[in-house]
Amino acid sequence: MAGEKTQFRIDELVINGAPQAFEDGSASIAGAARWENGVVTTSGGDDFETRKRVPCTVTFKLQFGANEQVTDFATLRDAQVVCRDMVTGKRALMPRCGFGSMGNLGEGSVAVVLNVLSQIQWI
Repeated sequence: MAGEKTQFRIDELVINGAPQAFEDGSASIAGAARWENGVVTTSGGDDFETRKRVPCTVTFKLQFGANEQVTDFATLRDAQVVCRDMVTGKRALMPRCGFGSMGNLGEGSVAVVLNVLSQIQWI
């Protein structure tokens, strides 16, 4: 159908040129707009908006195996991350990312959060 819209769903995640094995459907980008608006109510008349910055992060569930080391992720600084959409092939390039946090080991896939420190480039 002409003009049909598809959702952006990440099926490939590459960090500094190395593809990552992650749980299907677990990768997401939070705070991509980098701003959040809120409403401030007034006692009379029109309400108004406030605007604040929010952090941008990439979260995924890494399939942690024998080839992965905790330090490989914990020491990430200024890493280039690329996410690819499974349907359209559209890519989100994040040229400057750093380690945010890592979940518990030994429970299967491990939740990894990377901080996105520059604007996302949609290519």
